[in-house]
Amino acid sequence: MGVTGSPRDDEIIVQDAVSDDYETIRYVKDYSVKYQNAWFREMVSLVQRTGLVLDNGCGVGYLVEIPPSSDIVGIDISIGMLDKAKRRLEKIVYGDSQSLPFKDETFDVIICRALLHHLPDPDKGINEMRRVLKKGGEIVVSEPIKSILSSIPRKMVKECSHFSDLHKDFSDKVLIEMLRDRFSITDVKYFGYIAYPIMGFPDIVDPLKYVPFKKSVSNLLISLDRVISRVPVINKQSWGIIIKASK
Repeated sequence: MGVTGSPRDDEIIVQDAVSDDYETIRYVKDYSVKYQNAWFREMVSLVQRTGLVLDNGCGVGYLVEIPPSSDIVGIDISIGMLDKAKRRLEKIVYGDSQSLPFKDETFDVIICRALLHHLPDPDKGINEMRRVLKKGGEIVVSEPIKSILSSIPRKMVKECSHFSDLHKDFSDKVLIEMLRDRFSITDVKYFGYIAYPIMGFPDIVDPLKYVPFKKSVSNLLISLDRVISRVPVINKQSWGIIIKASK
């Protein structure tokens, strides 16, 4: 794959590079794994339909550790990510989520975690998911969102090597409306408050590195996040959102 210097090429280069950090840090450190698992399970718990699952933007393929089904196809545009994903997923496909290489109405379920804000045209990505999802199929989307809590820290970390110029900061309203135009939304959950920046991304910033009793601290932080996520109004000032919808 040639490098042309376009924003999309730059994003692929970034994803190829950070795949090593995902494999050796983010999905290895106990407290980060604990955090990632908590929200993977939250996403998967919303899935009711069985059948063929598309892990759209599969990254290193970690979703298979908490499967909504045993029949999962992972797709990613990063060769670096797919090289790691093939150790976990039996079915992986190299491809662009803005032009999915699948026939219409192929999948029963689509899981889409932290993908849309990487795409040059998120609308194309959403249209493609609708196209390949069966009638009555389910989609669960998780994305970081812009809020009072996240705005300043996110601006600071976006200067690091994990981010390209393509990265977008959606508001919850914008993201919900984008999906509502193509799907019937059945559930919206907000997540990520205190635990998110402290536990979730040790490959970017690692506040727990020198903290003793990491297991107890991790459990406490996740519990606090869950409590905050149930408080009306305040819960919308989160780092992320999970949206469940159907076709």
